[in-house]
Amino acid sequence: MTELIDLNELPLAINLLIFALAGIGTWFAGSSLSTYGVVIAERIKITQSLMGFIIIAAATSLPELIITLIGSAKGEAHLVLNDMFGGISMQTAIIAVADMITVSAPITFLALQSSLLLEASLLILVLAFTLAMILIKDFLILGWVGLGSILVTLLYLLCLYVLNHYEADKQWSPIEIPSKEIDKLSTTPGHLYAQKRPLGQLVALFSFNVVIVLLCALVLVYTAITIAEMTGLGSSFIGATLLAATTSLPELSVTITAVSMGAYSMAISNIFGSNMIMLALLLPAEVFYTKGAILQEADNSVRYAIISGIILTSIYLGGLILRKKKTFMQMGLDSVLVIILYLMTLVVFYHLR
Repeated sequence: MTELIDLNELPLAINLLIFALAGIGTWFAGSSLSTYGVVIAERIKITQSLMGFIIIAAATSLPELIITLIGSAKGEAHLVLNDMFGGISMQTAIIAVADMITVSAPITFLALQSSLLLEASLLILVLAFTLAMILIKDFLILGWVGLGSILVTLLYLLCLYVLNHYEADKQWSPIEIPSKEIDKLSTTPGHLYAQKRPLGQLVALFSFNVVIVLLCALVLVYTAITIAEMTGLGSSFIGATLLAATTSLPELSVTITAVSMGAYSMAISNIFGSNMIMLALLLPAEVFYTKGAILQEADNSVRYAIISGIILTSIYLGGLILRKKKTFMQMGLDSVLVIILYLMTLVVFYHLR
């Protein structure tokens, strides 16, 4: 559709309408991914956190993949990097949004799977390593491909290996278990509907919704870029805000749906996994960006976005360790702090554009 219609010739209002309709489609498809993903995890006997961190995170990261490939091929390094790393902060803040609807206790108290602690720790590790490669000025190693993107991708694969082995031999488990919230999952209409379906049909439905997310993502990305051009906002700011928000819609719908079902560990794990995949996208971005090592193009807004991602993830790591029941405005204190810091991050992004 976007190739047959020149979106720049359409009024801004029409582009905003197309953007909104694609967003609605993304929302419903993402919600279905969460519903079917929970039941598939039960059937193939893997944990919610592993399902969210790897499989659902990969599905919801399709919009990021699209903007990465399109932007890199066009030589828009700043747009790609700011969307990638700005999206990490935005997606982490989604956990705080989900926390608002848990009501009974903070989401970090209700999420029981200890692998979330390892996921957060590994994410902080990879973010810090990426920042280090930027600060030492990444250099070319293979054609126009930089060493940093290769090492970050290898580190991502190592993290998956570590997580997979941790799931097989857990050493930690929560002491206080909120049983009422665990029972909530089995009484959710969507969960009851999915449970009646055979595994093959669940996989087919899951795959169908992945395709819907992909198609809607194409429309979202092109309309977001057009809106950015029409409004005249800088690529750094638009990448860290509008495009990041656009490509984070699947994560938002999956997370909200997972929380409404009582699948709290999957909700958080999907965010951590999506953020980790963002970093793995550095390699395809590097391959399509032929002007040199893409990390060499990282500006102050990219560096700040990475630091913001480290800080926000660290807050939730602390929340998962402490598991406090106390809430403020229906959120855990960790989520309140994350929202405050993320709003401050947006102000900094605007001034760095």
